[in-house]
Amino acid sequence: MEEKSNSRAHLRMNVAILLQHRKLTPAECGDSETLISSKEETDLSPLSFSLRPFMDGEGKEEEIGNIDPFILNALIDINLKLNLILSTMSSGEKKNILTRMPVEVNLSEGGIGFITTEEVCDGDLLEVEMILPVFPIAVIKAIGKAVRVTPLQQGGNNIGVQYINIKDEDRDKIVHYLFKKQREWLRVNKVKAG
Repeated sequence: MEEKSNSRAHLRMNVAILLQHRKLTPAECGDSETLISSKEETDLSPLSFSLRPFMDGEGKEEEIGNIDPFILNALIDINLKLNLILSTMSSGEKKNILTRMPVEVNLSEGGIGFITTEEVCDGDLLEVEMILPVFPIAVIKAIGKAVRVTPLQQGGNNIGVQYINIKDEDRDKIVHYLFKKQREWLRVNKVKAG
């Protein structure tokens, strides 16, 4: 029996998220493997946050285990949001993902589809950054390849981007978010059906 490859095998949903993307230059394309990790180290971003401040100090390991997980997650979320605010304030006039309005995208763990007014061609590499509205907040950065570009009559393009460089934990955050949204959708439709 022949096994068929299904590139759309991932759970995908239309959701509204904060999204920022840009086409990579030819020089950056050669370095796409290290582009994500090098940016995180130099940028003031929520991704630079670690649990270290909550783990240092006088507390013993067994006392740290007694911290309410809800409180610890709330502290992490607050710190991530503060880092996002600081990042936005320090960016000056530069466009930042937090200055954008949410857009509807077709999201999956394997890629993302959205409408853009920028000139994008099949095979172009793009840097994609998105913020998922989950607790704690999830900032995802990935490098993707435009695998579908459909011109729209009203202008712009509907593009499909397949991730080629994304961290496994970011992929897991996307899956977690999509399952959460699917549960919400099923719950709402069950109530509507009566």
